[in-house]
Amino acid sequence: MLYNSGLASTETPEMLREFADVDYTEWYAKYLTWAVGNGIITGYDDNTFRGNNVITRQEMAVVISKFIAFTGKSLDDVQTASYNDEADIAAWAKPYVDDITAKAVTSGDNYGNFNPKKDLTRAETAVIITRIK
Repeated sequence: MLYNSGLASTETPEMLREFADVDYTEWYAKYLTWAVGNGIITGYDDNTFRGNNVITRQEMAVVISKFIAFTGKSLDDVQTASYNDEADIAAWAKPYVDDITAKAVTSGDNYGNFNPKKDLTRAETAVIITRIK
């Protein structure tokens, strides 16, 4: 979705890393190569991508924050990140959650929670991409 969003160059650099669980002849290989080559996705420490997993909201925060930086788009910080479930946000994701929250790209639910381990929905993805534009 990010590749096709029209927000960034789709020029694909050399693959920086190959994952043990990815078949590079599959339809999605060019998109993964683009995202990894441009520093948007890094995968897991065990050299896997886990492409069959549903992305969590905290994983999304990392990807979206890196994507915004890659695009060179300047989004102003307009709000402060403060969630009731902040303690549930992984340390590796916290700066990215704070970043995209400050830029009003995402927000919490009606109860003030970020829900970091909740699966990201297609609707949420569409809203996020729209807010970056």
